[in-house]
Formats: sequence, C-alpha cells, structure tokens
Amino acid sequence: MVSAKIIDLEIVTANFIKLLKKTRVPYMIVGGGAVNYFGDFRLTKDLDVVIALEPSSVNGLLGLLDKNGYKFHKKELEMLAKLSNRFALADPSDTYRIDLWIPKTSYEKNALDRRQNKRTNHGLISFISPEDLILFKLLAGRPQDIIDLQGVLTRQKGKLDRKYLKFWAMALDKYEQLKKIEKEL
Repeated sequence: MVSAKIIDLEIVTANFIKLLKKTRVPYMIVGGGAVNYFGDFRLTKDLDVVIALEPSSVNGLLGLLDKNGYKFHKKELEMLAKLSNRFALADPSDTYRIDLWIPKTSYEKNALDRRQNKRTNHGLISFISPEDLILFKLLAGRPQDIIDLQGVLTRQKGKLDRKYLKFWAMALDKYEQLKKIEKEL
C-alpha cells in the first residue's frame, strides 16, 4: 500500500513566501488565499501571488525555485514571462499549483504598493488590501469572484476605505456593479 503525504496549502504558502522573502521581491497573496483571510473561508487548490519581478529577473527566481524542488517547464515559463504577465508552477509535493502574476497596469502596481502585512500562524505575510481584493474580484467577474467579494464586503464592513474603493471602482468602470452587489447584501 502506498501512503500519500498530505500537504496543507497553508504550509505550502508559508514555505513559498519564506523563499520569496529571500529574494526580497515585493509580493502579495491574492485570490482564494486572500479571500480566506478577509472574507468567507472556501476551499482552494492553488496559491495566487502577485510579484514585482522584472522580466530580466525571471531566470534568477526560476533557478531558486528549481533548487528548492518547485516543478515547472523552464522554457515554457521563460516564454510566458516574455509574452504574458502570468505563469504557473507546482509546489515541491506536486499537490498545489502556484500562479504568479506580474503587475502590468498602473492600478495593479498601485494595489501591490498598498499590500498589507498580516500576522499568520507562519509569521508575517503580505496580502492584497481588502479594498483591492474586492476590485480584483469585480474585474475578474466570475460567479465565484462575486461570491468571494460579497464575503469580503460583509466581513470587512465598517473597516473599508470607502473613498479609495469608490475612486478605483469608478476608474475601472465597475462602480455601478459594486453598488448593485452591495445593495443585494
């Protein structure tokens, strides 16, 4: 009988962040990991991380990840890094996908600048702000994203920077949608 080693996503996250901190690359947790921190808990099978990585530094990061057992196709990632701002790899246990996203727009760069360090069971981890998480979810717009942002709006009620949220929702042409979602809560 083969025994499977179960790896917790929280541990995968902590290990990946510890590695990222060695590179001093600014980062923030987004997606389901951030939703679980600021909104309602939900299962997620991946880790989404925004990193401020220059395309010229991709090879250095890939070398460090490779040395630490992360799985990826180097040529494919090098090409994706040139053509796109997103690429994926697998954690050393090959259990979870890690999606890395390099900010391109001024809004994405601004959101990274506003990241918040939060204490977790595994030390300080940088998360997207709850306001920017709401905006990212509005931009993605899938049904699960709307459910996620409703949970963040509910759990963060009274704590959100409403002026910032309104400004960027209007700038991103999502203000009417945000108002409609808030009205339904």
